[in-house]
Amino acid sequence: MSMQFDIRQATANDADSICQLLVDGGDLHAQALPTVLHRPDFSTTLEFVKGFLQDSNAQVLLAELNDRIIGLVHFSRNEQAQHPIKVARSYVSVSSLMVQEEYRHQGIGSALMREVHDWAEKQGIHDIELHVYEFNKQALNFYEKFGYHTASRRMTRSTRS
Repeated sequence: MSMQFDIRQATANDADSICQLLVDGGDLHAQALPTVLHRPDFSTTLEFVKGFLQDSNAQVLLAELNDRIIGLVHFSRNEQAQHPIKVARSYVSVSSLMVQEEYRHQGIGSALMREVHDWAEKQGIHDIELHVYEFNKQALNFYEKFGYHTASRRMTRSTRS
């Protein structure tokens, strides 16, 4: 049985719900990388959310089921200027893709990513980039199914004992 959910553009009125989704989803990352990330605080995350909702280059799409936000994708158009070693280009950067845990594996994340791909195509943009942590094997597998591949790797080393 297929779940019937809607995808729509976020508005300023959605800030609290978006914030709660990001706070709830932040635990996975905070637990996996406690020396780098901490669980988001609602009030500081709310200010962050309000900021990106006002960004004219950013898009925030929401998956909604029965008037409840169950997923989101936050992405933006970026311009890379000509550089001695880099080509000038436009690209889309996906900052966040999140689906509430109880609604995962039901096509919501896939539908949100297809919306990003469609948006980029309509804008004439051919490159889409995102960042995913190595520990997040579920996300890595998800993105690879959409044809994403590793273009570079950021490596770290701690000097802590």
